Amino acid sequence: MQDTWPIDGTQHHDIGRQSIYLNHAITAFLDSDRKTILIAPKGMGKTLLLRAKKRILEGAGHGRTVIPRHQEYDDAQLHGSLPQSGLNDMDLWKDAWRAAIIFSILTHNCPHINETTQREIVFQQIDSLGIDEDFRSRLKHEISNSAEQLPSYYLSSILSRSVGAVRQFIRSCNHVDALSQRCIVSDVCLFIDGFDQTLTEKFPADLAVWRNAQRGLLRAIHRLNAHNRHIKVFVSVRQEAWAGFESDDREVIKGKAVLLEHNFHELRAMFEHAVRRYTTYTSSAELLGGEKIKNGWCGASEDSFQYLYRHSIGSARSIMNLGGRIHEAAIAGLSPEQREELVREKINAFGAENALDDYLLGQRAFFLKTLNSEDRVRALLRCLPSNVLSGRSLTSVAHEFARITGLDFADCHPFCELHNVGLLGTVAERPVDGKVSQHFNQPHEFSWQHGGVVHQDRTYLVHPSLHAAVIRERARYHLNPSNIIGHTGTWRMSGIRVFPLLFISHATADKPTIDKFLRHFEDTLQLTIPCEIWYDSWSIRVGGRIQQEIEHGVRGSELVLVFVSKESLKSGWVEKEWRAKHQQEIEQGRIRVLATIIDDTSPSALPEFLREKKAKVLRVDSARAFLKDAQDLARDIGEYLLESRVVQTSQFG
Repeated sequence: MQDTWPIDGTQHHDIGRQSIYLNHAITAFLDSDRKTILIAPKGMGKTLLLRAKKRILEGAGHGRTVIPRHQEYDDAQLHGSLPQSGLNDMDLWKDAWRAAIIFSILTHNCPHINETTQREIVFQQIDSLGIDEDFRSRLKHEISNSAEQLPSYYLSSILSRSVGAVRQFIRSCNHVDALSQRCIVSDVCLFIDGFDQTLTEKFPADLAVWRNAQRGLLRAIHRLNAHNRHIKVFVSVRQEAWAGFESDDREVIKGKAVLLEHNFHELRAMFEHAVRRYTTYTSSAELLGGEKIKNGWCGASEDSFQYLYRHSIGSARSIMNLGGRIHEAAIAGLSPEQREELVREKINAFGAENALDDYLLGQRAFFLKTLNSEDRVRALLRCLPSNVLSGRSLTSVAHEFARITGLDFADCHPFCELHNVGLLGTVAERPVDGKVSQHFNQPHEFSWQHGGVVHQDRTYLVHPSLHAAVIRERARYHLNPSNIIGHTGTWRMSGIRVFPLLFISHATADKPTIDKFLRHFEDTLQLTIPCEIWYDSWSIRVGGRIQQEIEHGVRGSELVLVFVSKESLKSGWVEKEWRAKHQQEIEQGRIRVLATIIDDTSPSALPEFLREKKAKVLRVDSARAFLKDAQDLARDIGEYLLESRVVQTSQFG
């Protein structure tokens, strides 16, 4: 049967080597029995590789037993009613899995057990197990009749008892070891997949069970193989369960595992392979309507696959999903311009759908504490002012997010979670060559850290796949034109400033009022457009030359906010020290100035060069009025800065 464009590992009808993208790690898994464990997040091809490996072993012969016989793998379903507490012990799962696998093997082809003496020895070991008579009788019957039960069948049966009964059984598992050593004397290979999904369904709110059950399975496989070299269990385990796994056996287990990690070049080769195999096109460029796609908001064109890759979340499934949706689109007969526009629109729309619905609200929702519902995710999207954010702007957005969701700010970490799952990137210097580049955590880089990820002095990037979703949620979204955003992309430091700079000019005597003002002002401003604020208390470094740093700050600013008071006018600071130095820049429009009065000074008392526009007046005599004035001024300044940097969003990337 000819395959259509596949998205999931279960959709491949042809699982021969010619249908699989091969790299060194995948070849090692397919060609060697020393690698039996696949560790990866969802969407990296674990199921397809397990299916292919089983097919290879079945075709090789050599007298080995392959379990299951009549289906591709044990999908590790847990049937019946299970205890909802007390199952978070890794050792409990290790021993339960170990017993379940041995029992399953014994119910398959073990003809020597039919010898009377041997059977009596086997049954004596079973009768010594610390479990009820009904289980022991059923197990002996199923061994005698070669019932070919799967490991998950016995795992379900063991765990359906009380936790106390399970622990009593586990204490007698030395008899399980005896059964393994005495009865399993020829090669047997077992295939187990989908255990993570079963745990998600059975224990939807218990991360400890989700992690430790899979870790227990890994330790069971190690223990079985260490005690009986005839037993090999081929299994898939989620990378999220592997992350943070601490055990004396970790390095040995890792040596038996393949950690599936696909970089850009491998994903591209995989995509090209799929295009040639499942479509009438000969290259990704043909499928995507051309070699280049224009990035309208940065005014540049980029490689068409690179554009698609940036809108994926870096997994094989997300890449193939985008490719499949493009393949379904009717681009034949369109002009080159129409094809480019259609492909761009599809990638933007489907990338957002994949990142939001399938990934953040689907695959990763189970691991999130703050962004654990659609309402919270959409609330955060509505707060995002731009695709490029400073650490300070993240703090302001997080404050607003906590306010509108009713969460405690100290205990909610929306951006730490976005960063951890790869939807919030950072700008950093590469240790290899010192170049500044962009990094989004890839699927295999997941960790369990929920706090302490975001830092005030860094630049953060919203994943391109979220842009369409953000624009649906809010009217104004500033697409920063400084750089094309995407994993491993370069970061240009020249040209237009990444964030507009607002310079705060004030007299020293007014500092208490300015400090109070900025507490109310900054969060509102950062919610409109991410900015840098030059304020001497924040910006002058210890040991810096004060006057020089002030001059540098003023000249680099897009707007100067001058705070005027009787004290400042009396001191001559505005007229003599500030205006004298910057009169020319003011007249030429290189420095925009906004005057704000913070006492009862009359606007007519302002120097002439500050009277071009009506001065803002802060009502300092009322706390509520002062707060409102500060927020209103922040919105006005934010709108002004937005207008000065307006970018059309019709071709956002």
